[in-house]
Amino acid sequence: MGRRVEELVADQLGHDLLHGLRAAAQGSGHVALGRRPPRQRLRVEAERSAAESAALLGRERRGRVEAEAALARAQAELVAKERLLQGQRARAEAAEGSLSKVRAAGINVERLTGERPLPDLQAVVVRVDESAVPPRVVIDAGEGQGLLPGDVLHVVRDGRSVGRIELDSVQAGLASARLIEGRRGLVLRPGDLVRTSVPKP
Repeated sequence: MGRRVEELVADQLGHDLLHGLRAAAQGSGHVALGRRPPRQRLRVEAERSAAESAALLGRERRGRVEAEAALARAQAELVAKERLLQGQRARAEAAEGSLSKVRAAGINVERLTGERPLPDLQAVVVRVDESAVPPRVVIDAGEGQGLLPGDVLHVVRDGRSVGRIELDSVQAGLASARLIEGRRGLVLRPGDLVRTSVPKP
């Protein structure tokens, strides 16, 4: 009877001890789960570092692509501006060629463009060559008064225009001209007045 009791007590103590060990093991397992082992922490840190490096590389690639695109746009704009400049240069050369032809034809370009407007002045005929066809005259005004070859002046008598002359040679204070329009029977005389504008009645 006494031995049986002892065996039962021993069995109970062994069971309790085993139960306690199992509980302790489980408790230590929970603590281990709450803290990552050093090797696992290293792996996580390595993965995080790799992800950050990949993100940085991606940003650098995007920046390089954007820079290349901006460079391509700038080059395209430069090519377009160069073509525009070439076209403008070609038009300017063509215009200059046309102006040269106009000047060669005796047309006063400065007057046409308004660069040098015709001055408002009056001069006097000082010499007449009736033997020339058409008649030619010399007036006492020239480049010093703002006149240019090709200018047309009115011959004035009694306050009215009776004809027109065109300057073909201009000096500092004299100019020669030919009669380009006049009333029937008009004979030019020294002392006739010429004006750059039609007299008002």
